[in-house]
Amino acid sequence: MKAPRLSDLSDLTLDELWELLREKAEALIREQLGHAPEGTDLRQSDLSDFPVDSYGSWPEDLSLRREDLYGDDER
Repeated sequence: MKAPRLSDLSDLTLDELWELLREKAEALIREQLGHAPEGTDLRQSDLSDFPVDSYGSWPEDLSLRREDLYGDDER
């Protein structure tokens, strides 16, 4: 894919923009490492294998109201 001019970025579809970002990321990785990491093809990745931490559900009595977080100082 030929790199678009900055003024043409708004004309890209979402898929074309993802492709451009993957190509740029791959080029930066190659530049830093001198080679592409083994087993990594950023152009085919949909990030579905991105690690996610799960800490379970929130406690039922958890309140995130401003008054509960900061007290009665009304600040």
